[in-house]
Parts: sequence; C-alpha cells; structure tokens
Amino acid sequence: MLKRMVGLFLITVFLMGCMVGGAASIQPPEGGQKVDVPLYDGAKNVSMAADDQAAMVAELLGRKALLYASTISVTKTEKMGDEIQSEWNEKLPKEKWRLKQDWVRIERYWLSSWRNGDYELTAVILDGMTSEDVSDMQRMYGIEDVELGESLVLVLLQDTHQPLPDLTATAEAAGWSASATAQSDERAATATARAAEYEATQISKEAAQTAMVISATQSVQETQVSAAATAAVTPTATPDPYPSVALPFTDSFDQGVRPEWRILSKDQPAIVNGRLSAAKGQTVVLSIGNGDLTNYTVEFDYEFSGWYSYSGKFTVFFTPTLKYEVFADNHNGGRWYEFVEKEWKSILDDNGVGKLQGHMRMDRAGNQYTILIDGQLASTFKYGDAGGAPLTLEIEHADTALDNLTLKE
Repeated sequence: MLKRMVGLFLITVFLMGCMVGGAASIQPPEGGQKVDVPLYDGAKNVSMAADDQAAMVAELLGRKALLYASTISVTKTEKMGDEIQSEWNEKLPKEKWRLKQDWVRIERYWLSSWRNGDYELTAVILDGMTSEDVSDMQRMYGIEDVELGESLVLVLLQDTHQPLPDLTATAEAAGWSASATAQSDERAATATARAAEYEATQISKEAAQTAMVISATQSVQETQVSAAATAAVTPTATPDPYPSVALPFTDSFDQGVRPEWRILSKDQPAIVNGRLSAAKGQTVVLSIGNGDLTNYTVEFDYEFSGWYSYSGKFTVFFTPTLKYEVFADNHNGGRWYEFVEKEWKSILDDNGVGKLQGHMRMDRAGNQYTILIDGQLASTFKYGDAGGAPLTLEIEHADTALDNLTLKE
C-alpha cells in the first residue's frame, strides 16, 4: 500500500541534498505558491531515499500525512530539542507562520505544527539520540550518517490545496461496499422469502377456515385430512442473515469483545487496559445487529493518545452508504461521508468541538442523526431514508481506544 502511495508522492518529494554537510533548505511542493520556511541554524541534510522519507512520515505521523502534495526535510544537528524549538519559535512567526499545535513531548519525540495560508508545517525532533535510536534509524530508514548524541529533525511541509488520492481508503471503501452489497442482497432475499411466507400463510389460513366450514357437515375423519393438508402447505420461517441484538446492550471490553459482535476485518480487535483498540498499523472493523436497528442511541468513551492529528481515527457506519469519521485532531472534529459513485465523499463537517478524549453520544431516529461530544452538540442533520442497518465500528491505529459502549433504544 505504501509503495503505491509513494508512486504518487514522489513527484512532490524533494530530497534535501544527497551529500551530508550541505546547507539544509526546504522548498514548497511543485505547483504550490512560494513560501519561506526558515530552518534552524547549522542544520545538515541527511541522505535518504524518497520512499524511506515517506515511510518515516507514515510511521511518525500516520499515513494520512501523505495525502497532500508535500516536501520532506530530514536534517541532523548537535543541538538539543529545546534550542531548536527556541530558534523556530522566533523565526517562524517572522515569516508569517502561525502556531497550530504547540510543542509537545510524546515518548522520545518533540512535535509541533504551524500554518501559513494553504500550507501546514509539522516538525518532529528526536534529540540526544541513543545507540538504540541510531540503530533503529539505520535498520528502518537506511540512515547511515547519524551519530550518538546528535538530534534528528523531520520537517513535513504540506500544501493542503493539493490533496492526493487516498488509495487505502478507496480499497477499504470498495471492500465495505462489496460487503454492504452482499448484506443488502441477503436482506432482499430474506424480504422476498418473508413475503412468500406471508402469502402462503394467508392461503393456509383461508384453507383452514374452509376446512372448519366443511367440518360442520363432514365426518371427523375428513376434517383431520383437511387439517393435515393445511399444515403441509405452511412454510417454515426464514432466519435473518444477521441476528438482532437485544437492547439495551453494553460492552465494557474488560474481558474482550462480547460474542454479539461480528468481526469483519482480517485484523483482530486489541484489548488494551480494558479498552477496545487495534494493533499498531492495523484496522479493526466490528458490526452488531441487523436491519432492525433504525431508532437507537449509541454512547461510548474515546481517547486518542498518540501522534498529533494523523495516526488515530475511528468511524461509525450507520448504513452502508453513510458514515461519521472522527480524527485525532483537536480542532477539526468529525466529518460525515456518503458512498456514491464507488467512493466515499465528504458531505458535512461537524461544529468543530472535537477533542482528543471525551464521551460521544450518537442518536439515530430514522433518517435524523445527532452527535454530541461531552454533552455539546457537534452535528445534526437528515440523510437518506429511515431504513435500518447493522451498526458498524472501524478503529484505525493503536493510538485509538473506545470504552464503555452502550447501545439502547
């Protein structure tokens, strides 16, 4: 998947000098407007292949960081993180860059992001590299020219006005669409069978009524024969393709996922500290209920605990063609999508009350949908018809966790 994305990404990635020790610089992506990006003093380029740069961005910031035309700069220095931060905090505002996410320490890394018009700049600093860090950089990204005690600095410059195709999401959507189509076909077949059953039952009722009239004038034996004939034409019930779920339904995930869940993904759910999550780099999809789910409320706690705004995401599918995505972004919040023309298309953003952790409540009343985060209205609108569908959850990346889920009428 990453290799295919890199094919599109290569046209916008500039290698920041192949010779170590050259003066570091960073240029905007091809086709973008001119913008000045000051680097810290004394930055020295690190030799890396373009696909290794893209792999580092995907690992540190998540694959969604690769969805815009971008330029990557990887440099090294003997300075420590606090000194680099001080320089950038002074230089960037002078070049009209505005702080979007202040410096935050996550495990071994410092991270911050800035904005300037259509551009977003994300900086990641690994300072005071240990022998383990040096070894990891060599084995994972082919970096041979960093030394113990140096700092490694990654800069990602994105042009948000130039989005790139999300090949992974397209593949996921195609898989979901195929699954949804199969579910729809099964439900249609079930509905047809139920209609036939109803018609046959009505006929059998009429036959039974006729038999009762006849029995008044005929012998007991003839009446028994008529009743047996009536029973013979009564069809057996056709089971639902998916079982209904008894409401209210709760799952604390303390002992894993309850058996009512259907796991649709090849990746299995990960239970971390009694919370539902996914293993690193994996996507988990679970579904519950069937077409009887039309009017309900689902509530749960959620938390994004990892890299700033790219690594974590969860999605709630209300129908095969309507979903609500929540990203680990403390200002964008959630977004509604519909599946049309074989792809997911954005149709509505919420009110921007997204948080890195909180309590989410989602109400569905037929075709009316309402989202609340910590009791604050995030979104409400009408969409499609009132037909029911299973409730499906998708969790992407280990930095996303859900807990204390309740599904009720």
